[in-house]
Amino acid sequence: MDLIEAATELSSIANRPGATYEDAMDAAHEVLVRAGEEPDRLDDAVRVLLAAVRAEDDDRAGIGAIVCGALVEKGADATLATEHLVERFVEVTKTSARYVALCKDYFENEILSDDAVCAVCGPGEEEDDIMMPQVREVVSASFPQGEDAWIALDLFCRPTVSVLVRDANARRRLAQDVELVNVIGALAAHQPGAYFVWALLSLLDDAPLTVIVPGLDDDPAAGWRVRIDGVADNFQLHLLLADALVGGGIVDGEALEPEVVDVVRGTGPPLLDEHVMGYWNMYNWTALSPQRTLPDGYFNQGSQHMIWNEGVPADIATLDGERLMLLGPAPVIRQWRPARLFEPLAASLQIEHTMSPDEVDAWLRRITERTLTLQGQGQADAT
Repeated sequence: MDLIEAATELSSIANRPGATYEDAMDAAHEVLVRAGEEPDRLDDAVRVLLAAVRAEDDDRAGIGAIVCGALVEKGADATLATEHLVERFVEVTKTSARYVALCKDYFENEILSDDAVCAVCGPGEEEDDIMMPQVREVVSASFPQGEDAWIALDLFCRPTVSVLVRDANARRRLAQDVELVNVIGALAAHQPGAYFVWALLSLLDDAPLTVIVPGLDDDPAAGWRVRIDGVADNFQLHLLLADALVGGGIVDGEALEPEVVDVVRGTGPPLLDEHVMGYWNMYNWTALSPQRTLPDGYFNQGSQHMIWNEGVPADIATLDGERLMLLGPAPVIRQWRPARLFEPLAASLQIEHTMSPDEVDAWLRRITERTLTLQGQGQADAT
């Protein structure tokens, strides 16, 4: 059996009434084995496997999607699979969202309600996962297609990332559906794979960012306009900014090692087995006090204003339409392993303009005026 025959067999099984998940998994294994032997036929195999992705059974379609994604990761043309794979991913996502909503309703009404008698928790249990198996068992009895979609969503997430990270045009088109992106983000709280799809669709392409250090003690304030591209999360943003400011000799400090820079730029491996230390705390503009100071960061002071490394650049708040970040000292040591979320994706951060003292002062005045306005509104609302 060659690669195309193996792909044909998997597509046949995926669409065969009565075929099992195990049957499809065995056929998928055969495709992947043959793919390693015939790398020049990967595109043809993907074309054949699209019939599996379109299968009526969600689970078997998900297996077809996983194999398509694996072939794309091995070098097949992602654009061959994107349309059909993403279309099916969106279908299972929307059905999964309905299913999660029903599970949430059941959990809140039958478990959390003061009048409810918990029928699924054991003595002394304090379950807080709305997607725990006992809840799913009850809800899936009346909405079985929801359970099927929920299982399939786990299968579809990785191959969806695999094609979209290599098909930027398709990714940008899908990202324009803000409602869908928000749905995927909500599902990520319960389905880890959905986080990666959400993060990819939240990516900022060739985006401007204003960075300001308000100044402490005798250190003058400073600011820069930078442009970021391909930055998947704020761990990566933190290190790219450190490379530009510290590595560029603009700000004092110890520059990153070259191998760390290679990781976060996308020219090296996706992960290093060593740790780096954070350079600063990153804040949204709302953190600035009228005295132009930032929270000291101890005991999570000002945490509601922080730009967390665990977030994404799209989380950074805008002021008058401009995304704005404030940098303050890091009061505690934060360490992490340098990595990039999406291996094939190169990232960059370029300093386009160093602000003059007058420009920085104008920004700081604008921020404090706006924060004073917001504080006044908050006090009025409280009364």
